[in-house]
Amino acid sequence: MTIPPEILGLIEQLTDELDRIEQQANEGLAIASQLLERFPNNARLIGLSANLGNVLFFVDNFRNRIEDIFQNISGVNVSREAIQEAGEELSEFWGRILECKMSVNRSVGILEGLQ
Repeated sequence: MTIPPEILGLIEQLTDELDRIEQQANEGLAIASQLLERFPNNARLIGLSANLGNVLFFVDNFRNRIEDIFQNISGVNVSREAIQEAGEELSEFWGRILECKMSVNRSVGILEGLQ
């Protein structure tokens, strides 16, 4: 069975959102690094920097999980149930990715305000 276009579209959306989150987290880390040079013992800056580092770990982890799901349903003899489960799991990822995006937006907003 071929992968339904809805699942392929969801994979593309998730991947695009992860790319945007990664870019924003890296920009936030650059700001945090500059601020930490001036205020190396600032606990809030250290916490924001750690949060953004965790976000990058999250992005990498979810990219790998999405790739694994794609590989699992790319075979010739994949059941409808397997495809349905993959779609449900990917949909669940969407919520987690949006939570991550909000966290990055919050952290980067704080950092930009401190510049």
